[in-house]
Amino acid sequence: MKNILKTTTLALVCSMALTGCIKETFPTDSATSGQVSDSPTAVEAIVNAIPVNMTYPYSVYGRTNNYGFDFGYPGMMCATDAATGDVICSSGDEGSGYDWFTYWQSGILIGPTQTVCRFPWNCYYTFIKSSNDVVGLLAGVDMTIYKRVPVRAGMAGGSADAAGVLVGLNELYNARLSMSELCAIGAGIGADVPFALLGGTCRVRGVGDLMKALPPCPDCWFVVAMPSVGVSTPEAFARYDTMGSPVHPDCEAQEQAIRANDLRGVCAAAGNALEHCSGAVETPAICKTLRAHGAVTAQMTGSGAAVFGIFDDENAARNAAVELKKGYKQVYVCKPTHGGPRVTVRRAFGTKK
Repeated sequence: MKNILKTTTLALVCSMALTGCIKETFPTDSATSGQVSDSPTAVEAIVNAIPVNMTYPYSVYGRTNNYGFDFGYPGMMCATDAATGDVICSSGDEGSGYDWFTYWQSGILIGPTQTVCRFPWNCYYTFIKSSNDVVGLLAGVDMTIYKRVPVRAGMAGGSADAAGVLVGLNELYNARLSMSELCAIGAGIGADVPFALLGGTCRVRGVGDLMKALPPCPDCWFVVAMPSVGVSTPEAFARYDTMGSPVHPDCEAQEQAIRANDLRGVCAAAGNALEHCSGAVETPAICKTLRAHGAVTAQMTGSGAAVFGIFDDENAARNAAVELKKGYKQVYVCKPTHGGPRVTVRRAFGTKK
């Protein structure tokens, strides 16, 4: 959060900075989103002007209030240092005979309603509000998501949505962010977003942010079935903390099997530690059906509640799906992909499908 605030404060603050830098483009001291859209240099001018405004006197309370301590962000920094003893103030300001910094740290004005004590808060929030004003000029994006991944299925569907949005915005705005930069943004959204961005086959550690890219998964088919009753993720983890699990995947063996293109080795080393303590009552029956139709392995996805089977034969996978559809509405047949989200159709804004 601190880094976000720093970035916001230093990079996107103060719409008041519009006055000096885009006056040649716009005849007023403010701008509409339409005006910004019509000017190819307006956004750059706004952003470049932002840090300048931070040093202006009376940039927080305004000149009409005539607060002598209000000389922008540097004033706030100096006053804060003085209040903590990092800076020793002289007996009076040069030429004014009054020491605002000492006044700041004195007991006279300590209290949430006092102007001087409220200054750092107003300073930050004025800059943040102005940042939002600038961002608001960029018109925003209307999105429609056609989601085919089951909800609350333990398949990182929300993270996949976020990854798709990041890739789409990167393309739409021609931001040219690298995959590393997108992953850094994604990690702040959700633990699985970096993997959803990278896609393919990876060995993941940490909270999802440490990824090792691996060769493509051996050729196979997945059948995914969504039970009628969901699984509470918090409850599943709470039970795991209490009772543990006898099942654990052998990640090292799986990695070696992937490198050897050995599907059965991958499946033999698979395991879901949460399945044992998930409380998902339909999982065993679904797994039994999948295995009866030729699945090399079958187990619960992540924290559930979906169940998947891995097949080395497409016909067997489709036959299993047909059988499962007799009892479950959401059943899918799919294959592993070799990459993350990508833009497949480009269309000029405003044109019809």
